[in-house]
Amino acid sequence: GTTVAVDWDSCIAAGSCMSVCPVQTFQWYRTEQDIPAKDVVGKVFEGTGKTEQDERLDHTDKSQPIREHDCTVCMACQEICPTGAIRIEQANLEWHEKAAGTFVKMTGGGNPHAHD
Repeated sequence: GTTVAVDWDSCIAAGSCMSVCPVQTFQWYRTEQDIPAKDVVGKVFEGTGKTEQDERLDHTDKSQPIREHDCTVCMACQEICPTGAIRIEQANLEWHEKAAGTFVKMTGGGNPHAHD
């Protein structure tokens, strides 16, 4: 099942989920020139005066959790989303917490989400 669920109708392409995610689960790509959205966050496009959010609403798909297998279930995206469009599914959260607990028991401690 899916860990990260996005309500496409509620998403306003604010980019908050992209900026807060510690493992870059979310990405957008502008279809016009295929520029990664992370490269244009906070920019104003020359000649148009449009912000990156305006450009994403005009030229892209909305937030895609394309790296959800890397999700650490920190809940930051769900908490920061201005419209509440992101939900971490409870069944998977419970599984993830159980797996993390098992890891801690087996290893005697440590962060199960730490990347070397």
